[in-house]
Amino acid sequence: GESLDYTLNALHAFQSKIPPIFKTFQTLFPRPLKLGFFRANHTDQVQLSNPHMRKDHLEWVGTVVDLIKAKAITIECHHPIKKGDELIVVSPRHNDHHLTITHLQTLNRISLDHSNDHPYIQIPWYKGARNGARLFKKSS
Repeated sequence: GESLDYTLNALHAFQSKIPPIFKTFQTLFPRPLKLGFFRANHTDQVQLSNPHMRKDHLEWVGTVVDLIKAKAITIECHHPIKKGDELIVVSPRHNDHHLTITHLQTLNRISLDHSNDHPYIQIPWYKGARNGARLFKKSS
């Protein structure tokens, strides 16, 4: 709901990550903002530094990028995922989950057998799902 000038200045200030530019932006546009403003779902945090998020011995197949409560989980695919795959979902909040893929669909709700040629897919929602969680193929 802000002007194009505000939006462009905000993007520049956040991308620069340099405190003086951010302070200048705040004086020009006095709104209560601060770096790292996604406090509710923590999607602004890079989780690579958390040792429990790294599973170098497993294949990292995707990342949870969106949740539709009680309906679907949207995954950004890094490697193909198919029906029947057993996955370990490693969450930023330490509530890991094991699941077997029983249903895959496109963002337009078209059923799939595998994620090939689809950078984003959806799987059924489950309680405890978190944005930023990583999906790893379970080793056989």
